[in-house]
Amino acid sequence: MEPLEQIGHYLAHGVQQALTGDSSLALASLRQALALQPHQAETHLLQALIYTQQGQFPEALAACHRALYLDDGLPEALVLRGYLYCLGKKAASALPDLDQVQALRPDWWPVYAIRAWVYSRLERWGEARQDLQQALHLEPISGEVCYNLGLIYQALGQKELAVEYWGRALLLQPELSEAHAHRAILYGEMKDYERSLAAYELWLKNQPQEPRAYYGRGTVRAAQGDREGAIQDFSQVLNLNPNAGEAWFQRGLVYSVLGQTATALEDARRAAQIFHKQGNSTAYHRARGLVAYLQK
Repeated sequence: MEPLEQIGHYLAHGVQQALTGDSSLALASLRQALALQPHQAETHLLQALIYTQQGQFPEALAACHRALYLDDGLPEALVLRGYLYCLGKKAASALPDLDQVQALRPDWWPVYAIRAWVYSRLERWGEARQDLQQALHLEPISGEVCYNLGLIYQALGQKELAVEYWGRALLLQPELSEAHAHRAILYGEMKDYERSLAAYELWLKNQPQEPRAYYGRGTVRAAQGDREGAIQDFSQVLNLNPNAGEAWFQRGLVYSVLGQTATALEDARRAAQIFHKQGNSTAYHRARGLVAYLQK
């Protein structure tokens, strides 16, 4: 086999193995390709992507450095290096790489979305919002961008805009669990219980086996005085996840309000056992406090 054919063979195998999830074999194939031709920036970049997928971030960063040494204007390598800098708590170091990509490819919406993420890590909310608005202008059907804009507006204290963008995100991608969660919870914090309940209903319509949605709806129902509805929701959480200590605790509270002391005591004890096993001392003492109160 000629050298160029060998390189192509190893690269093809590396890509195929990476796509099928066999990262170790993919890296071995890429190392063989690099041994034959070490000056291919794209091969180093592919290596960096696989290392990132495996969670081997120092190795991924080193591969990015090698790719950019060979081609200092490779946009994908610059974006990946910026991402890795941010993961390594060097968010400020990511910005020059992302600024360079934005100058090279001003119409590439992902670079604005990623740079916004970096700005948010630095708590530079205004710049994060500006980049996400530009990303949405370039890619108006991205639910993820709308979701992230909601997070930025929440950080800025603009709650109505936050829930508006989470709503837009769900119109585009109804499966976005975190958009459902943030929207429903924020409505509850705003004491807008009707819209909070509606948000939980929508979440459960899309994801009927989601314990967080039942738990959240249970807390809202309890706040509204719908104690039987709250008990039903907390019980559904426990059907899905018997180790949900907060659901045991909250159901115990509701039973105590209803005067069902024996049942409340049983739930409070169960919550305390789970919190103790989980090493959650604050929640454990809270549950033990409820036990002590019910035993008076």
